[in-house]
Amino acid sequence: MPNIVPIAGRHAIKTVTFALEWQQPLQDDLLLLLKALHSKVRDRLPRVLQRQEVGFQIVVSPAPAVPEIPPEPRLASLRFEALQPNGEPEWSLTIERHFLAVNCHVYSRWNEIWLRARDLLLPFVPVLARECGISVIGLQYIDQFRVAGPSEQFRATDLFRDKSPFLPSHVFKLDDLWHSHHGYFQKRTEPTAHHQLNHINVDVVDANDGRLVEITTVHRALLDQPATSGVMLLDDENGGELHHHMVALHQVNKKHLRLLLIDAMCDQINLRLEQ
Repeated sequence: MPNIVPIAGRHAIKTVTFALEWQQPLQDDLLLLLKALHSKVRDRLPRVLQRQEVGFQIVVSPAPAVPEIPPEPRLASLRFEALQPNGEPEWSLTIERHFLAVNCHVYSRWNEIWLRARDLLLPFVPVLARECGISVIGLQYIDQFRVAGPSEQFRATDLFRDKSPFLPSHVFKLDDLWHSHHGYFQKRTEPTAHHQLNHINVDVVDANDGRLVEITTVHRALLDQPATSGVMLLDDENGGELHHHMVALHQVNKKHLRLLLIDAMCDQINLRLEQ
């Protein structure tokens, strides 16, 4: 039986992402306003990366083409980040036309990581709530496990419960690479009314001359009514709706992993304890 090793030793989390989404794409002036807010997080995310885009209009006509001045590039997305000593990202905040995401690549404990992520979100949430209306609050984890030893000996039962509701029974008969992608909705009323969409994606792949098991869990609260009040989302006295949604999604993630992983691995990564 091969040895299954969590990517970070005492836990298996490669990356955790905190996300906000809205319906209509950001207009150029609003994207520039969000760029100016980098000054509020520069001390923690000093590096700025910008992606620009150029739009073209194609006209089909028998008439000779009239030379036009090429359009000016416009700002398409932003990324503020801090790097680890090895040059890899440590923390980042990405703003695209339809979403904002804070990524942590150095997970420690939930309370510490969420506190820091919330602090990075603080300058942006009131503006996005007021101007766009937050329609989705999301949390994503990527967990990785390396198979130490002969990879061909790995079987799904080495890591996963054979009665897990999130995996088809077929994968427990396989001795090669496989993947399973599963998702479902649930209606929720707390902390505010929403539909919760859960994705549990498992990929067994070959990576760096060895076998790697990657579990991507995505939990999204699709709000019945867009959140338009930064005060309600960030209420310091009561924690705020954003905090309560993220905590609830974190608990859902833990519940899913407990139903997915065998008891020995849950104990190894302290999944039965508060992280």
